[in-house]
Amino acid sequence: MRHLEYRNGKVLSALALVVALTACTAATSNDGEAAPSGSNEVSQADERPEWQIGPLDEFRVRIFGTSALRRVGTVARRSDFEEIAAETDRNQAAIEDAIVACMHEQGFVYMPRSAWLSASVLQRPPGTFIPPGTREWAERFGFGHSTQDRNGRWDEEFELALNIDQEISQQDLNRIDQMSDAEQDAFWLALEGDADFIEELRDSGSWIDPQTRAEAMRVGCRNYAHWAEVQWPDGVDEFSGIRDAVEIEFPRLVAIDPRIQQLNVEWASCMIDAGYSDWGSPLEASDYMRDEVNTATGPFDAELHINWDWENDPDGPPQVDLTALREREISIAVADWDCRNQVNYDARAAQIELELQRDFVNQHWLALEDWAGAIERGEISRLAGGTPPIFTLRRH
Repeated sequence: MRHLEYRNGKVLSALALVVALTACTAATSNDGEAAPSGSNEVSQADERPEWQIGPLDEFRVRIFGTSALRRVGTVARRSDFEEIAAETDRNQAAIEDAIVACMHEQGFVYMPRSAWLSASVLQRPPGTFIPPGTREWAERFGFGHSTQDRNGRWDEEFELALNIDQEISQQDLNRIDQMSDAEQDAFWLALEGDADFIEELRDSGSWIDPQTRAEAMRVGCRNYAHWAEVQWPDGVDEFSGIRDAVEIEFPRLVAIDPRIQQLNVEWASCMIDAGYSDWGSPLEASDYMRDEVNTATGPFDAELHINWDWENDPDGPPQVDLTALREREISIAVADWDCRNQVNYDARAAQIELELQRDFVNQHWLALEDWAGAIERGEISRLAGGTPPIFTLRRH
């Protein structure tokens, strides 16, 4: 029955929604000894403090929201997570309001998820987690690719939680269950769309045309509302030039900077001494392990998870044995940490990037201000960006 599909899929759908809207702060640090003398060192006093962000980071926060905070700082703070939780609720409410209006237009009453789903922050007691960015964290979690738990988390001080009011959500399910079979079919078609048509769009690599209302409705109110609130169709975004400059040009400028390249040479030399000669930078080493894990696990099987009997088997589908990959990742990550510490990589790279940010903003300030201003005035949608957050489910 349709309501069973909804009941089993509602949590995953909610997760997919908030993951698409926000991104979590990633915590990294250089927690080690001073760099050897004569190595162009930047002392710990010169390193950017965790609360200081560069001028481009400030624009990223205005444009992408608190997801941009993942790029700065050495320790994730509770206030960062609280902003992410609040932003998640705001973005979710905007999409759910759009779904309500869309469903009303088609003659249906829809209860928004924001009525029974909210985000919050959980904090673990001191001494019960490993500080990220330390050698101990690398020894336990490597780069964080093969070492997540079943919920995609690591051992961290803060967690984002999705709070589900089961009583309210069950009331809505009961309401839908009282509809006739024909009414339920019409309700789910209006909400979720024509599955065959959506599959055709995905196979063709295209999406909906906002100028074609009938076609837009075929993808369902949920998909249409999500597109309308957070996504830009190709060729419509007037700020694509500055967006490419921020997301493509600036990272390239950092990567090709001679000072960063020199840092990479020093790091790679250290890694060779440690027995690893395959990578030219810390990013290459981490990306290599990410790709290895992705190859081993394969693509995410959404249909399997949606149809899984979560009530009788809450652990979910069986997972691929990553023991060997996990051991290799931790070994590489520990060597990476030692070498970054030896050459004072993180502090020196942060100082270089801060200087490059100043130059970049001086060159592109007008375009950045126009882009950020348009978002703040509500003229265009805020674009989601960054690493997807991980939420702990809390039912009550």
